[in-house]
Amino acid sequence: MNITIIGTGYVGLVTGACFAETGNKVSCVDVDVSKVQKLQASKIPFFEPGLAELVARNIEQGRLTFSTDMTSTKDHMDVYFVCVGTPSRADGAANLDYVYQCIDQIADLTDETIVVVKSTVPIGTNAKLRFYLDQKGKDKIHLVSNPEFLREGTAVEDSLKPDRVVIGARGDKVAEKMHALYKPFFLRSERIFMMSPESAELTKYAANCYLATRITYMNEISQLCEEMDADVNQVRQAMGADHRIGPQYLYPSVGIGGSCFPKDLRAMKSVYDEKGLRPEILKKFCKPTTIKKIDSSKRYVSILVGKAICLEKFLRFGERRSKPIPMIFVNRQPWTSFANYSMHMQRCGYLILRQVKIRKRYLVMPLK
Repeated sequence: MNITIIGTGYVGLVTGACFAETGNKVSCVDVDVSKVQKLQASKIPFFEPGLAELVARNIEQGRLTFSTDMTSTKDHMDVYFVCVGTPSRADGAANLDYVYQCIDQIADLTDETIVVVKSTVPIGTNAKLRFYLDQKGKDKIHLVSNPEFLREGTAVEDSLKPDRVVIGARGDKVAEKMHALYKPFFLRSERIFMMSPESAELTKYAANCYLATRITYMNEISQLCEEMDADVNQVRQAMGADHRIGPQYLYPSVGIGGSCFPKDLRAMKSVYDEKGLRPEILKKFCKPTTIKKIDSSKRYVSILVGKAICLEKFLRFGERRSKPIPMIFVNRQPWTSFANYSMHMQRCGYLILRQVKIRKRYLVMPLK
């Protein structure tokens, strides 16, 4: 198929490269001229295992191109993927301005096509976009909700070998086309879930909020372990051995960070508020941060000269503040270069306020 990816951020670039890898002809479009020029030269703006090689190979084989001009592909495009950001507004709701801009651009180019919204959008967005297009007389532009479930550090593998694909579509022909697009990713067992757009939109938020709940719950268990002289690692391993629970997302941490979980939690809460519902579990467990006082947590550890030293020890002894502390692992998780919204970065800021000198903020990936 001929595919246009709008937005070459984390989701858009990975999605475009993986579709090209399965034989599709993909054109990635972005308004950032500098970024597009770098991508045309196979220079990836962030680190993700396997992505650079994937992009370079498909550019060389002519299946993947990058441009700032959407009009160059309008005559032979089968599917448009909207992969732009949906940042939080001041009230916590998702800002859909970029999504609507994409819809306007597509509507100006064609009267009939398939538009797949891969950006994380609130429940009901598909219906609102449908109404918006109908008002423009673009009833033959078909809308599909197709949320992404990529994990930073394993995004390429998650795309090429997905746990599942969720497709929210109206109409059998559109659903069949989307099914054909994703079928090459499932050579053995097929896990493509067809549903309504509303169900697809909710699936994304429900999954992320549930994972955030597990993290928050385990952080509270970790705090109790500290007071009871229990080993939280032993506790989580025994918990994870229960097949009803499983081992994933049971690791205690410094809190919920990253670009997705905090934003999605706020957006989900906003939807509940809009509908007049009271999400008790969401309010109680899914908070952006779980450790209010950094210097009271024994779990936050910095590594100095190869030895693990609790930060509270540095804060307790004033004479040690003159010695620079090398901060490591400020990126959100292993095998990714993303450090924005990292809880570790917030700790760096806190230490600076406490007059602790930060020697360098390293971006560290596990060694091969």
